[in-house]
Amino acid sequence: MTETRRAAPCLLAIPVFLVAACRVDGREAKGPRCDSDRALAAATETAAKLTVFQEPPNEYDDSFCELPSEAERLLRLLHRQLADWAIAWLNENRETGRTPEEIQAELQAALGAAGIGCPKAIDPGPALACKLPWFGAIQRLRFERPQPEALPRHFALMISLSTGFVEDAALYLLERGPKGFRPVLEWSTEVALASEPLAEDDPFRKDVRKGLNELDFQLSPPDPEGRFFIFAISRQPGWPSSWGAISWAILRPRPDARSPKVLVRDSAGQRNCYEDCFRFSADSETLVLEFNGRADLLSVLAGYDQSLIRRQWRVLPDRAEEYGAPASDARSFVSVFLSTAWGKARAWADAAEPRLEEWHAALSRALAAAAVPDFGNRWADACPPDSRHWVVELIFDPEIVVPAGRTSGEEGLSCASRVYVHVEEIGDDFLLRNIALRPPDGEGWTEVGACLADP
Repeated sequence: MTETRRAAPCLLAIPVFLVAACRVDGREAKGPRCDSDRALAAATETAAKLTVFQEPPNEYDDSFCELPSEAERLLRLLHRQLADWAIAWLNENRETGRTPEEIQAELQAALGAAGIGCPKAIDPGPALACKLPWFGAIQRLRFERPQPEALPRHFALMISLSTGFVEDAALYLLERGPKGFRPVLEWSTEVALASEPLAEDDPFRKDVRKGLNELDFQLSPPDPEGRFFIFAISRQPGWPSSWGAISWAILRPRPDARSPKVLVRDSAGQRNCYEDCFRFSADSETLVLEFNGRADLLSVLAGYDQSLIRRQWRVLPDRAEEYGAPASDARSFVSVFLSTAWGKARAWADAAEPRLEEWHAALSRALAAAAVPDFGNRWADACPPDSRHWVVELIFDPEIVVPAGRTSGEEGLSCASRVYVHVEEIGDDFLLRNIALRPPDGEGWTEVGACLADP
């Protein structure tokens, strides 16, 4: 059994003086700091209640512990209370001239003075992590300006609370105006689960319910009408398996900050994700996400258990449309093309080739009948990374039935053991140009193996 070590969260104490600071003779008083003091007093009271959940429900089994329902409720409440406190504190300390880094340090110091948060990591020693304080300690607090040039009035506040071996983070997008900071959008576990009805077996629900662990995000630049979107992504480890999951959403703000417009939400399996597990980029109209996910069929045949997957969306005002196949190379594209229904795969095929639908049907039937191909050679119009056209050879044993002739509607079928799939790489996307029974010949084609051979 592998020993797991983590930093011990600091023990929590209720600062009684915070409540007294806003009361005179037992009555509530007005004051410049009363809102933040009351909010912080409520947060520390909730955090203190979480200290009773410091033992896991079961024996340590080399996996993270499930969240007790009452601890889950208190964690959601603590997130809201800490956000209320932070926003009130920001509005009570609005003097200009400080950088986001300086404001972040002051927020962290205020929490430390109140007895919440860890000023430094403490080595827990050989004790098992489940024996340490378990729920509700503040792991991270970030305050930053995510788009200083395009969105200079917007700031991001992120608060992460411990939930066993992992954390549960919440993101609050704030806008600073003449009257102070106001929340524009919240993305937290509570909001994610309440954004739309989710079935109990929905993969997104299963992954997100454990918390938004290692939450990351990006704001898009605004479009000409000033609209922007937010991409949020988190990951869940899969102990003791090496497979975990990532979950993401594309969001737009709405008048109610706690009810963002969810344009896309999804989850996917990911292997050996420890750091730098994914890459994403956004402009005002598109989003691209890349990660190592479960291998497609042909990659498995080539000896791989994971593939680099690329997902792409066009982000419109009221929806996001995924485009392109979720593939990163010609082989994975061919596999995805053949395992996808024609109604969707036709968008990835050259409309000028009349027989591709028949080819797609024939090869899909062969794969469904367990006619599993082997990889043969690959040809390209140039050695990588300059290649843009690829031909992938698929070898079937026994032979399979394929269309005969080159024109749509031409009578007859043929048997073949080798099929050659021509793919063009166009930017970050792929297009299936043709499927043939003969390999490419003539000038302009090079066997990829020759490019990779030692000189």
